[in-house]
Amino acid sequence: MVMPDMVSYGLGADLSQASQNQAGSGYTSEITFTPVAAAYLPAVFRNYGVCSTIPTLLSPANGSSLNTIAPLFRRDNGNNPNATVLRLQVSKAGYVWSLRSSRASGVSEFRFSRNLNPAATYYWRAWLMCGDVQGPYSEVWSFTAGSGGTILPAPTLVAPTNGRTLPTTTVNLQWSPVSGAIEYLVRWREAGYGGYFVRSVSATQTTISQLKANTTYEWLISAQNDYAIGTDSETWRFTTPAGSSSLSPQNLNRNSVEEDGSTTIVFEDRTASNEH
Repeated sequence: MVMPDMVSYGLGADLSQASQNQAGSGYTSEITFTPVAAAYLPAVFRNYGVCSTIPTLLSPANGSSLNTIAPLFRRDNGNNPNATVLRLQVSKAGYVWSLRSSRASGVSEFRFSRNLNPAATYYWRAWLMCGDVQGPYSEVWSFTAGSGGTILPAPTLVAPTNGRTLPTTTVNLQWSPVSGAIEYLVRWREAGYGGYFVRSVSATQTTISQLKANTTYEWLISAQNDYAIGTDSETWRFTTPAGSSSLSPQNLNRNSVEEDGSTTIVFEDRTASNEH
């Protein structure tokens, strides 16, 4: 499987400073860049055309104070048949986390794989893309991340042992339980690539099938509680045997994610029993 090119979509803008001015059938949004510059950016094209649907933000609720630093972002993207990409942007005083998701219709959810800063206020918005045509922004909502909770320790990886060559292109990943965990974030990728496959599970093992043949993979696990994503485990490697197999593209959601300036391609595995 060939990993796609990685593209950065962060605007570097502080959404708390955005103000929108109506102008005919379109409008312009004033973005104050933190900390050094200000500029005007087009929020939408003057003719929305086939891309007029505005996503509805669901949670975190506007003005809410959370008890977590790993919130689940939920939005209703509508059902525009022309929408190809959902864009979501989260901002805090000069830092922008961006999501570019292939899940562009209906209600969808996403959790970033890094924790937010405790007790910090964040601003977020979403919009759709219909090919190259940008739709209008949603409202800008704010929330304050939680603080004072417990960060769980790293799980201990169990199997397959580090550096093992597998007999098949299916692997059963196993790790030790962590007290207080409600689920585990499983990440794996071809060694040397920047993007991860991501799966959330409640058990301390998961089976991944149809891996690429004759390929070295690396994997790690993080425990998660209601408050945060815990400390990452060690990163172990395994290698698949020669053959021909790859993960079926229809079982993946492609997300391009920028977190504090670091851009990766994240694939959510829809075959997981408790998908995020």
